[in-house]
Amino acid sequence: MDIPIIYGMVNNGTVCAGPVSYDGRNFSLTETVPLSSIDSLKPRKSRGTVVLADAGSLSSGRFVPQFVERCKVPGNDVWLIESVYDESDILDAFLPGLEKLVIPIHTVMDDSVLETAIDISGDCIPFIVCREGKALGRYRDPTERIGKLCAMGFGTVMVADLDGSIGEDVWHIMSDHCRTIPYCPCSRYPDTEDRAVDVFPFVSRRSLR
Repeated sequence: MDIPIIYGMVNNGTVCAGPVSYDGRNFSLTETVPLSSIDSLKPRKSRGTVVLADAGSLSSGRFVPQFVERCKVPGNDVWLIESVYDESDILDAFLPGLEKLVIPIHTVMDDSVLETAIDISGDCIPFIVCREGKALGRYRDPTERIGKLCAMGFGTVMVADLDGSIGEDVWHIMSDHCRTIPYCPCSRYPDTEDRAVDVFPFVSRRSLR
C-alpha cells in the first residue's frame, strides 16, 4: 500500500503544505498551500491514511506543539512525524484524531524514551532517518538499529533513505527483522508491501552536488 506523505508547517495559525527542499539538514517548503485545500486528502467514502511530517520539527529536532495541535486532516487517519525528546512530548502528541506517532529516533534523549513509548501506546512507530547509508544518531548501522528496535518490541519501523544510498541488500536485512515501511524520495523503492510516497515533489540539493 502506498501511504501518502506530506511535509507541512504552521503559517499564520494554519497548517500549510507543499514541495520540500532538503539540504542535508533542513527541510524547507518551497511554496505552500493550505493543507485543507489538497484534493487527495478531502473526505471521501472510506477513510484514508496520510503521513504528515512537521518540516520545522525535523529541521530543528524539537517538538513543535503549535503544529501538533493543528495536524488534523478530516477524513484521514494521521500518522504524525514529529521530533520527540522525552516522555512528555509523546504524551502531548497524542491528541484526538492521531492514528500513529512516528518518532525520529535520533531526536530522543536516549533509548529509554523509546521503551516508554511502547508502554504509553502501541501506536508509536520508530523512524530511522538515513543519509549516505548511515542512520542519524548514535547508532549508525541501520540494520543494527532496526534489530535493537524490534528487540524492544516494535513491530513496525519506518526508514527514510534521503539520498538513495541504501542498497537492496540492506533493505532485505531490515525487512527480515520486522515490518519495514521505506521512504525513498530520491531513489527506487525496495520491494515491500507498504511504502511512504511523496504527494508533492521532494528535491534533495545534497544529492545533486
